[in-house]
Order: sequence, then C-alpha cells, then structure tokens
Amino acid sequence: MTIFSGPQFEPIFDKIKVGLVERVSTNETLYSPLRGKQVRIKGYPLEDCYFFSSSVLPSKEEILAELRSELKLR
Repeated sequence: MTIFSGPQFEPIFDKIKVGLVERVSTNETLYSPLRGKQVRIKGYPLEDCYFFSSSVLPSKEEILAELRSELKLR
C-alpha cells in the first residue's frame, strides 16, 4: 500500500529522485493524509549511499497550545 500516492505527490518525488541520481541534497515537505500533518523528507548523499530522513511536523494548533501552556506556567 502506498500512502503517498496520487498526482499531487509526483512532483515532490520526482525532485527527490533527481537529487538521488545527481547526488545532491533534497529537502521536501508534504502533507500526510494518514497522519493529517506535514512530513519533512530530507535526503543527502553520503560517501557510498544516499541517506533519507523523515520527520512529522507539529500542527499549528499543537504549537500554539504548547506556547499557551508554557505562558500559563510563568
């Protein structure tokens, strides 16, 4: 099952493929329909391979709630 399928993701994955072939760093952010959040995918060449990492970014509401909570504690 491919989670990121559909025409809206093709340009992003094409950029990642180009980075892999040309051995240059990539940094793309896309919206995950499964998680309902943005996902950042970074790729960069190492000496003998191409490394990928991904991270789920917090939503704006989560960040604001955390800030409000922190302000109430002070």
